[in-house]
Amino acid sequence: MGVHANFFVARDAVAHQYVENPTMFDPDSADYKGMTTSELSGLWALLQGVEWEMGLLDEFEIVVNEDEGECTIERFPGPMVSALADLSAQQAQLIAQKWYEADEFESPELCAEILADLVRLARRALETRQNVYLFNLV
Repeated sequence: MGVHANFFVARDAVAHQYVENPTMFDPDSADYKGMTTSELSGLWALLQGVEWEMGLLDEFEIVVNEDEGECTIERFPGPMVSALADLSAQQAQLIAQKWYEADEFESPELCAEILADLVRLARRALETRQNVYLFNLV
């Protein structure tokens, strides 16, 4: 059994609706398997140029927690969204390689693809004054 993961852009007031109607957030979403705040906190550490520490997990605010943690929605830290949106293509390539090496992704290409989607969503969130969220379903 794997973890279903989806990144999406929304306002706080409607983010919880993702559980019942995920298509309402298209095209401002991206679907991946196995992504959790553990991997994202590793990316957040790389974006800040710091060593990973457990406290980085706490920066992802839980906005939905159902079925004893089987279904969650967590908001990305605001500064992380800004940092993602500010990445140039060259910076994103370097960060993706470091992220691939730090976490155990199946390929560097997948890591680069995920990061490209996160950059796209972060830019969209800033343009529309919204947030980026992670939906997980076990």
